[in-house]
Amino acid sequence: MFTRVVFVLILFIVSGCITTGPASLDKSYSFDSDPEKGFLVFDSRRALASEYGRSFYTYIQPVNIADRKFTGRTISVASCKICMNFDKSYYFGDPTSNNELQAILIPAGHYAITGTLHHAHGFGKTYTCYNKGTRVFEVKAGTIGLYPSRFPQFQSDSDRLIKLKGYIAEYPEITGKVEIIKTAGKITFEGSEKFIGEDCAYSAGNWFVLHDDKGAIVF
Repeated sequence: MFTRVVFVLILFIVSGCITTGPASLDKSYSFDSDPEKGFLVFDSRRALASEYGRSFYTYIQPVNIADRKFTGRTISVASCKICMNFDKSYYFGDPTSNNELQAILIPAGHYAITGTLHHAHGFGKTYTCYNKGTRVFEVKAGTIGLYPSRFPQFQSDSDRLIKLKGYIAEYPEITGKVEIIKTAGKITFEGSEKFIGEDCAYSAGNWFVLHDDKGAIVF
């Protein structure tokens, strides 16, 4: 009896820490000219796993372009059926598909996608650090910004924008401007190799180097 009670208690505690994966927005969701936040929308290809034992994380870091520093906390966006400790995201389209658009509502400002993590439970983790080059972009308040495709060989940005606008049309209370996000150059930053995997040194306060579109360092 005692063992059963302990098991139930542990199950209750764990269930309180686990959050279900991304879902579609409710059709009554309202979003217009929010003075502080905007939607960041990006490809979910390779992100939403079909099994419970797989997950895919995208790490997004706020940046201060003027000071060439990372700021704030890392935004961890997860795609899986059951995930822990991640920022809530949504899907425009079918959340069971591997080829839809994932969206997250975040404060307006400049950001960079600094890395990804593919976790196949029982088979290890594959961590990719983008310290050798990642794009800086701006999320504008009151907008639904579509991040340039990370997989342009599959679909053009213009086709993706048409697709997103078609999804947004299904939400009568979402009236914010839909646009493709323009990147503001490229950054590189220090990353240290470890025995297993790679450590990305992108936490708040750490420096990065800003490059222009041709790769030259911007002073």
